[in-house]
Amino acid sequence: MLDEKTHPLLLLLSLCLALPSPTPAAELKQPTTEAFQRYVQLTEVRMRSEFADPQHFLYFDALPEQQKKSILARLQSGQVVVEQMSTRDNGKEIQVPEGLVHHWLAIGYIPGATRDQVVAFAQDYSRHPQFYAPDVQGAHVLAREDQHFSVYYRFYRHALVTTIYNTEFSVGPLESTPCSHALYWAKRTSRQKETQCVLSS
Repeated sequence: MLDEKTHPLLLLLSLCLALPSPTPAAELKQPTTEAFQRYVQLTEVRMRSEFADPQHFLYFDALPEQQKKSILARLQSGQVVVEQMSTRDNGKEIQVPEGLVHHWLAIGYIPGATRDQVVAFAQDYSRHPQFYAPDVQGAHVLAREDQHFSVYYRFYRHALVTTIYNTEFSVGPLESTPCSHALYWAKRTSRQKETQCVLSS
């Protein structure tokens, strides 16, 4: 039974991505990069604090009771809960000059799965295109240091135009603070030349 007293395995992913405003210059300026890095730093500090508190281990533990019950019901029904997040600096919004921060949290309930099974699946990056096609066209590990990964992803989207994103993500330990943030992305559409941005060095 999934309730406030028991915490069966939940898969959480926090994703932070800084995108530039639509200006002629594609390269991110230093103030944009520094603000994004500050956002990531404060987000990871907050997450470590939450994971250290058994009363607020899960994202929805600190939510009002009615909202918490609503999320639990959605998880029990098999839905993946996706929430837009926002990290603040001493209560103030973090301004990212000439950029936007896309920060999302996804939560899924996996009955019968163990933590080790989920971690093994999540870290099997080369097989992600098989499971997440057609949105993921390519994925592989660029570098690894203990449980920190640098991962390449090639994303595909098609609406009015076809868009390809070549990206690099920094992924933290999935057993403790499962947070990933973009280091680099390059966008190519069928109607324009490639746009590239380095978010972090």
